[in-house]
Amino acid sequence: MTLIKIENEPLRPALVHTSERVNYADMWDRVDGFTEDVLDPNCGPGRYEVVFVEDDECALLHMLSALASWGAAGMVNSEWPTPRFVHALQLLHAARRTAAKRKTGGKGSLARVTPPRLPVVDRDESSDERALSSLTLHRDIPALVVFSSGSSGDPKAAVLSAGNMLSGARAANRLLELDARSRWLLSLPLYHVSGLSIVFRCLLASAAIVLPEEGEELGDVLIRHAPTHVSLVATQLYRLLRDDASAAALARCKAVVMGGGPTPEPLVREAVARGIKLVMSYGMTETAAMICCTRPGDAMERLLSSGKPLVDGTVSISSEGEILVRGDQLFLGYLQPDGSLHRPLTDEGWFRTGDLGRFDDAGYLHVTGRRDNMFISGGENIQPEEIEQALRNIEGVEEAIVVPVDDAEWGRRPVAFVRMEEGRALDAAAVEKDMRVTLPGHKIPRAIRPWPADLAQPGLKPARRDFEKRAKELATD
Repeated sequence: MTLIKIENEPLRPALVHTSERVNYADMWDRVDGFTEDVLDPNCGPGRYEVVFVEDDECALLHMLSALASWGAAGMVNSEWPTPRFVHALQLLHAARRTAAKRKTGGKGSLARVTPPRLPVVDRDESSDERALSSLTLHRDIPALVVFSSGSSGDPKAAVLSAGNMLSGARAANRLLELDARSRWLLSLPLYHVSGLSIVFRCLLASAAIVLPEEGEELGDVLIRHAPTHVSLVATQLYRLLRDDASAAALARCKAVVMGGGPTPEPLVREAVARGIKLVMSYGMTETAAMICCTRPGDAMERLLSSGKPLVDGTVSISSEGEILVRGDQLFLGYLQPDGSLHRPLTDEGWFRTGDLGRFDDAGYLHVTGRRDNMFISGGENIQPEEIEQALRNIEGVEEAIVVPVDDAEWGRRPVAFVRMEEGRALDAAAVEKDMRVTLPGHKIPRAIRPWPADLAQPGLKPARRDFEKRAKELATD
């Protein structure tokens, strides 16, 4: 049995809100109280505890209490559509315990679970009381169940160990200079591996986790709490740069880690011009968040890549151009309906990511798209991500997704859905004209449609299958 002990400086800030600051000693007191009042008393090795992500602090304390008991915390978004929600509960073998918490009608919101608010004890910094606060974890057994975004298919339940998460955190902390004086803004949800990775990096370094209040704007949090580190997706960065005060606060961070999909080149150039220290990354749920990233101080041409592997020998490219990964960050497997784990690896021990990419001469990874997204139109291979990148490079375009629709002449043709920045209307003819500067005719979408507001899902990536369904419906109207 291999155990990992995380030791924190007890008087260092652990959780930072607008309303209060909680040090590590008091945070672990709250975890103890949560374990007593909320955690399933049977939680332990091999048991899956459902953690509803609705309130960040509640979810964080619930997750830590499960991990402290060596159980596995299944991170479930309380706002998921009912079919996905039920699917998650069934996989976690928890439907019988949580069905009563599911309300009928509406979106099926959950009864809120409130963590115990224990009094904050004033501790004498010169005393020896709780010289270190600590958490002991088992390195190799299931610790987290994280559901993939389901961007190109049904969501999968990836099972990660504490060893997986801490391996990634250790490598990231060295590179990004995270220490006990640092504070990382929890700007991404705890049902996503990118949000969870922030927690493990901070635990390992005794750094503070900045928790936004409900409804608080991200820019206001940056200005008020001045975090040293923040993780963003492209849409968040785009919106922060529209406000000078928010952009200035972002420029004061030691590192702004970009993930969750490609970042348009114009946005990268704008951020760098405003003094923002971008770190571009590549990773996925199965690799406990980022497994590649650029280095602080990298030149612009490097920032247009996804960086170098955090650990040598963990990323390679197959003969077909597919990105392969392995190493201590690689997950334990996918949770199956019978409770078993399935870990699909090649004979050489590599995990096939489904992403296509290449390394440049300096060893930096360039991701070119998803293998299962490619389709053929008139005998030509179409990679939707290439068209999406061209769309995002057009001024005023905030987000884009391209999907295929059946076509009598071409077999299949691309259709684009485009979200414009606030205050701009979509001019499909103008967008098409701009695209023709960089793309050949067969890659120009058959139709360029406005982004459907009802398909905005709570997650980091849009579900392609939903957009494909909508494109098919519109084509038959």
